[in-house]
Amino acid sequence: MAKKYIFMLGKNNTKEYDLIKNFLLENSDSFDLTNPKTLLWHSLFRFKIVGSDKDERFKELLEKYKNELISKTTNNIRFFDCPQHSNQEFDHYLFRLTPRMKESFLEEGIILKFLCDSKNFYALEDPVFYNKGKAIGYVISHDSEITILDEKSADYLMKKGVHFDYIDGEAQFCNK
Repeated sequence: MAKKYIFMLGKNNTKEYDLIKNFLLENSDSFDLTNPKTLLWHSLFRFKIVGSDKDERFKELLEKYKNELISKTTNNIRFFDCPQHSNQEFDHYLFRLTPRMKESFLEEGIILKFLCDSKNFYALEDPVFYNKGKAIGYVISHDSEITILDEKSADYLMKKGVHFDYIDGEAQFCNK
């Protein structure tokens, strides 16, 4: 199994984060975002599901990016390669990484923690970056964690000054 190179964003390593972010944006041609369909309380007795088919703001976001959208799939996979309970479903939206999408990531970052506050990626999180259909890196937003999936890319980033928190054949967050 290929090694995974895991970087965790902290207060003192934002320069390293910028190196990784720019590397992923420069070396990717597409990306996937997950809609976890998060349940939020709307008022005392009502709630809404952020990113549902009834969420007007989410529908507007999908309309805004319709030219970049390649496909939508639904499965029980989360965090790139972690199966969840069989009754959990997540929508995955695959987009072309156009200059407009790159600008959106540069404005907001690649760690998308606040689903409802996101200007460019409302209700979406956990980007997976691809080059010619092969995943090269992914983000677990709630952990502020970025994983690089190939040794050549990790070596390049380490030479630029990136220090990975884990270099391991298995990621530490997923017990398969």
